[in-house]
Amino acid sequence: KEKRYILANLIVFAPIVIIVEMVCFYSLGSPDRVQKDFSLPVLEPNHIALDLGFPPEANSVIKDRKEVEGHLSFEVEYTIDEFSRRNIPNHLEERDEYALFFGCSIAFGYGLNDTSTLPYYYQNEANVNSYNYAANGWGMSNMLARFHQTGKMMKVAVEEVEKSGFARSVEAFEFGRRVAHNSEAAWIPVREEQQEDLDRLIRRSVHVFGRRTRKKVKLAGITERLIAQAREQMQDLETIEGASHAMLDVVTGIRRCVLWGGEEVGSLFVDTLHKLYLSDSKVTKRMLTRRAILPLAEAILVRDPIYLAKLSRSPEIRKKIHTMLNIRHARGDEISRRYLTRIRLQIWNWSLRVDVRSSDWSAVFVSLFDTVIPLKWRGSTQDKKLRTLLLDAAIEASSTPSAYDDWQNRFAVLQKHAINGTLHHLTEEELTTILQSKG
Repeated sequence: KEKRYILANLIVFAPIVIIVEMVCFYSLGSPDRVQKDFSLPVLEPNHIALDLGFPPEANSVIKDRKEVEGHLSFEVEYTIDEFSRRNIPNHLEERDEYALFFGCSIAFGYGLNDTSTLPYYYQNEANVNSYNYAANGWGMSNMLARFHQTGKMMKVAVEEVEKSGFARSVEAFEFGRRVAHNSEAAWIPVREEQQEDLDRLIRRSVHVFGRRTRKKVKLAGITERLIAQAREQMQDLETIEGASHAMLDVVTGIRRCVLWGGEEVGSLFVDTLHKLYLSDSKVTKRMLTRRAILPLAEAILVRDPIYLAKLSRSPEIRKKIHTMLNIRHARGDEISRRYLTRIRLQIWNWSLRVDVRSSDWSAVFVSLFDTVIPLKWRGSTQDKKLRTLLLDAAIEASSTPSAYDDWQNRFAVLQKHAINGTLHHLTEEELTTILQSKG
């Protein structure tokens, strides 16, 4: 019986509800049904919103207006930059310090124009450049997400750089992050140059001249003979503990001296070193000879256009480029050389420059003058004086054993200049001062 009462009430109540709904619908003017789309927008895989939760739209101006009880509370504009940050006007390039602001609407400057926010006032008072990473409703979790997203976007940028042709960029970026996190654990020692196998270096030094022409065969034979002569005359440079790199430097010096001026220059280098070696002592581990190798080679190898052109085309330079870029053919790395010829015409203040992709014809052309220009004409006056002073110093050092310590210290200074590439930058007065120094 109770069930009947309930059913009867429902039958009476349902029409009443329908009638009331119809009356309200028509009294409100028959409004259309509101359609709302709550689906998430389609974003790129690395979009900033995937990490931060929809920050302000980049490169936009947001207009905000608020009224309270019919009275205008504020009407402002928020300028957003390309990184979804609130814009801070009046950044100055000469400022070398900056301040980052994270947080909620207080730091963002809700209801304030760009020139009325907390970061803006701090920038002017502290004389720094401020960057506003805050947003309405954000907190500390968004700040951490910002840091994570910044590193993620940096990696994406580095990947794009590598795709454009800069090999191993991602590898270098990841290594830098490991070093920043734990430098001791990230660093893996590499094989030093002085640990290179001497016999392999000798074979490569001879092979570098090639066997295609009679002249190159002759230069290869000269190099091989001078290296054998140096090894026979200066055996301690290979056997003395801690001096194993010395003979490597000698071999490299011989190869480049022969490349610069043939047998005459290569023999000059070997004979001068041998004189120092004979006046040196095994007790001192041939320290004077070891310290004189690089300065003598640098002094003899004048950086004239002919030598630089020949060196730029040598397999030695190509191998160094492969080593510097960490090219490994086994993993599919490839590298190609491109040449650019620049032609520039200038008439008073008017100039025309044309860059043309070409070959290494200019280096080949300059190299041809090697057989035409005498050796004594090559190099500047300063380079010739440097070479003469150092060769005379080596002869004097070999003939004055009483000043052994002084000469050892002098060549130690010259060795540092040779390693740093500043030996040819020394003036005649500076070089003379070094060669006359005591203690």
